[in-house]
Amino acid sequence: MARFLSDTAGIPLEEGFLWIARCSTVTFLFLCFLLARCFTNSMWKALGSMLLISLSAMHVKVPLFAPTAVDVAAYPIMVLSVLLFIRGNVWGCFWVACVGLFFKEFLAIPLMLSLWAIWSEYQTHPTSRKKFQFVAAILTGLAVI
Repeated sequence: MARFLSDTAGIPLEEGFLWIARCSTVTFLFLCFLLARCFTNSMWKALGSMLLISLSAMHVKVPLFAPTAVDVAAYPIMVLSVLLFIRGNVWGCFWVACVGLFFKEFLAIPLMLSLWAIWSEYQTHPTSRKKFQFVAAILTGLAVI
């Protein structure tokens, strides 16, 4: 991504990494706000949670000073997959986690959560379509891992 940004914008490669780190950090904080909104109706409490996370040295400040680390690009993907899972979009969580596994291995957690939810749905309503979906999800998950 950094190479593509560098070639397209005509900027040095290090600056491409820095722009990706900045955009990922802003996206991470915005998605943390949306995740906090799932647990409270107060916009101010969710904003407070986001501001508290923005003070985190590990998740925000260090990636901005070491932009070549891939963690900063994986944080928004992790929060997005958890957000989709909490909102009930299990398949969205599954696909985002599959894509995110190419960035960072900790996205196996939402992948396993979504597989568990797909399996639970098949157990409660065993139809041939749900069985096919479960088998396809298992095979896709194993192929990605």
